[in-house]
Amino acid sequence: EYGIAKGLAHRFGLRLVVRTEPFARIVAGHLGGADLALSLITPTSAREQVLEFSSPYINAPPAVLVRSGISAPDLQTAQRLRWAVESHTTLQSTIADLIQPDQQPLLFPGRAGVLRALDSGRADATLFDLPAAIAIAHSDPELTVAAHLADTEPIAAALPQGSQNVQAVGSAVRAMLADGTIDRLAKRWLGVSITDSENDISLLRTTES
Repeated sequence: EYGIAKGLAHRFGLRLVVRTEPFARIVAGHLGGADLALSLITPTSAREQVLEFSSPYINAPPAVLVRSGISAPDLQTAQRLRWAVESHTTLQSTIADLIQPDQQPLLFPGRAGVLRALDSGRADATLFDLPAAIAIAHSDPELTVAAHLADTEPIAAALPQGSQNVQAVGSAVRAMLADGTIDRLAKRWLGVSITDSENDISLLRTTES
């Protein structure tokens, strides 16, 4: 996503300035004065009340990230695992609605807390959007992507409500998809093509898939 931000700034002839905000604040409409946010954000009806969204730059399924040595070959096995998840994300409801684990998932305000729970053994598994799961596993040999769910979610840039830049950003995102820029960024930073990554990871079938 940093590469996407650089590409957008270049296309618009702007200087890129990056700042961070907690995910919960971003999806509540608080971008801290930024013109757009890139944080694997799935547009939802609630978020569309406080934000504008570009065209999606990725359509990706949720993926099960686990400690090495743990597997999730089927739903029953996945339900017995101890789950952790970042609060205020669509993945929190996905675990509750589709996985329906035997124990209540541990909730954390940010990604770092989720990963610490995995590393420490407090949790066995979590859900991230597939690109994030691949990137995390790529950088941490103690973690692996065990499976992905069937349904994909659109992931888009978020802009402040009422922004006049929605069409321009959407057009630029579509151009970056069409010319292969986003797929090249995925291969560089994730080690795989976004379009091919699902084919290399097992499908976890849920009650609705």
